Amino acid sequence: MTTAPPPPSQRHPPLSTVRQTVRQTVHPVSPSGSALHVAAETGDTKRAFVPPMTPQPLCIQGSSEVLRPVSELPSKFRSVFEFPYFNYVQSKALDDVFYTGRNFVASAPTGSGKTVLFELAIIRQLMETSEPWSDFKAVYMAPIKALCSQCFENWKRKFGPLGLKCKELTGDTEIDDFFEIQDSHIILTTPVHVVKDTTRGATLEVVVSRMKTVNVYRAVQNPKGAVSMRFVAVSATIPNITDIADWLCDTNGSATYLNMDESHRPVKLRKVVLGFPCSSSQTEFKFDLTLNYKMANIIQTYSEHKPTLVFCTTRKGAQQSAAVLAKDARFLMTIEHKQRLMKYANSILDSKLRDMLVLGVGYHHAGVDLSDRKLIESAFLEGDLPVLFTTRTLAMGVNLPAHLVVIKSTTTYVAGACEEYSEADLLQMIGRAGRPQFDTSATAVIMTKLETKDKYLSLMNGMEIIESSLHGNLVEHLNAEIVLHTISDVNMALDWIRSTFLYIRALKNPKHYGFSTDLDRQGIESKLQELCLKNLNALSSIGLIHMDEDINIKTTEPGRLMARYCVAFETMKQFSQITGTENLSDLTTLVSKSKEFSDIQLRTNEKRLLNTLNRDKNRTTIREERDRRSGLLNAACSDAQGALAHGVPPSAHTAASPGSAEMSGSGSGPGSDDDEGELVEPCEEDAQSSYQRMRMAMPVQPASPPVDYLQSLAPSPRRRRREVVAPRMEPLLHYASPSPPSAGSSSHGTASGLCGAKNP
Repeated sequence: MTTAPPPPSQRHPPLSTVRQTVRQTVHPVSPSGSALHVAAETGDTKRAFVPPMTPQPLCIQGSSEVLRPVSELPSKFRSVFEFPYFNYVQSKALDDVFYTGRNFVASAPTGSGKTVLFELAIIRQLMETSEPWSDFKAVYMAPIKALCSQCFENWKRKFGPLGLKCKELTGDTEIDDFFEIQDSHIILTTPVHVVKDTTRGATLEVVVSRMKTVNVYRAVQNPKGAVSMRFVAVSATIPNITDIADWLCDTNGSATYLNMDESHRPVKLRKVVLGFPCSSSQTEFKFDLTLNYKMANIIQTYSEHKPTLVFCTTRKGAQQSAAVLAKDARFLMTIEHKQRLMKYANSILDSKLRDMLVLGVGYHHAGVDLSDRKLIESAFLEGDLPVLFTTRTLAMGVNLPAHLVVIKSTTTYVAGACEEYSEADLLQMIGRAGRPQFDTSATAVIMTKLETKDKYLSLMNGMEIIESSLHGNLVEHLNAEIVLHTISDVNMALDWIRSTFLYIRALKNPKHYGFSTDLDRQGIESKLQELCLKNLNALSSIGLIHMDEDINIKTTEPGRLMARYCVAFETMKQFSQITGTENLSDLTTLVSKSKEFSDIQLRTNEKRLLNTLNRDKNRTTIREERDRRSGLLNAACSDAQGALAHGVPPSAHTAASPGSAEMSGSGSGPGSDDDEGELVEPCEEDAQSSYQRMRMAMPVQPASPPVDYLQSLAPSPRRRRREVVAPRMEPLLHYASPSPPSAGSSSHGTASGLCGAKNP
């Protein structure tokens, strides 16, 4: 059995007089934004005295910073860390994370090595647990699958030799793999996003609150034999970290916390937000295109002739941006540098990428051949490729840090609709700026609309308060807790609501949650109780739960189905109206109105599908009134049913070339794919007026596929294309291969605040 670490006073003598300057290479860690990475450990708490350890800390000459040595840890666990000294952020957190068992929250800049804090907490728990650690469990929750996979590979390599089994549990996990969880020691999962995310953030809040509630009730029922549970959470710089600490409280009070500002980032980061005008008549597609022609000036202004990484919203957008820069800009490179690029280009399979590469420009996304992607990554890591255009997925996977990171447009396409990047996504991308082995400073540039510039300035300053989003999905999560037996009566429901981050923030910012600012603490608690009871009554009214006179709560079969398949409450209300006499058409109409399909958008290839239905001689017109979205979805479902009846897969519609019917005008955004990849101006036709002219049709099932249906699958004439014209720019971009800074070199100058850079 390995014993717990001693108190800080027994660890080492007074600080050594040794003074030397070191440059510590920080193990790269992907940032999480305001998404909390949470690790919770449980284990059998058996402690014993350990002889005092006497390592000497390292003082940084000319500053008050003290770096703690890895040798403070027992020799058995030192191999987990690949460096001799913890960095300043890790050293400051060491006492709270490793030498106590209190819940802990850290707020620190991106790239400051926050994942090491999780590793220290895991080691602490291992030292308090009897070997062979069969009862040990640590759960790591991350905002994205890529972070989960990255930590999985890293921890499997680090903790595997100690006899620990790691298991990754994400949406890609096979059903059979779930049986391995019981035998795993470290479970890495992604049920969460950012705490403030309006759609998925409540999940993290509910999971943590559930674990807190279960832990409290276990401690009450069995005070001596209760299993210890500890929370360790990390976040990028946020202003209300004390609220997170209050939320993650235990019997000893609020969690301890560490709040470090941007001055402690290993590579100093200069943040620039540039706003560009966008008229109300200009589509997101056109705005994205205009940014392509500003890229050369931005790179010339901020890159300092070092590698630049540009994040684009779509694969096609990355290729278009790279093509524009390769055409309009010329990099001044040495003969040796050109020869190295030519060597890479000779092995590239993609002809367009090959031609761009010799000019110093490349693109990288999931659609590029794997061998080409590896070559591009190698060229960029070696510093031979001056500019790389990519999609945001690269920020969450391959580690390709750059001196300059440019985020081209802050609007992306999600489920067919325009949506602003989440804070976590932005901080993931910005976190790629800075290469500790080459740079002492780095720059991140955000290109956005003029009206959203202030929003991103505030975000980059870490001034955006983290709020709860649980109130928007409270009814669904209450039902899930009842199904899981976390809540079995009304009093437990009220205790559960008090354990949430919603409760913490409602007391401090009641207006955000729809409460009067004149209410005192008791009044706000009363309002939260009313909100909880209102949602419980709503669940009971449609038979999802059953409440008796003794305020006991039990789930029902519909409630279990709702929780199991994550069905929205509004959808269950619609389903509760089903009498059993409905025909297929009625059920299709009902499903098309479900809340889950509220983000469905009409895409270009689906217009061809609807036009085909409209031309079908066997169509049946549906004349009832319905909103445009549900009507289009209804028609698509009906088409799928008819196509399957004919033995023709519905996906055949998407294989057809663009039709020339009345609705063939493109409403596509930057993500749409064209045959030749050229810039296409979207048709200005109003989709709503087109819809009004189109009859919603449901085809009857004839003996064979209709002739019009088969003809629609044949190639049709190409649409007229018009290249978007923009003024040409031909700046000369100087570029030099990176080299490590000399010992006496100073950091590059940084702009004061975020507005210190000149708008190109």
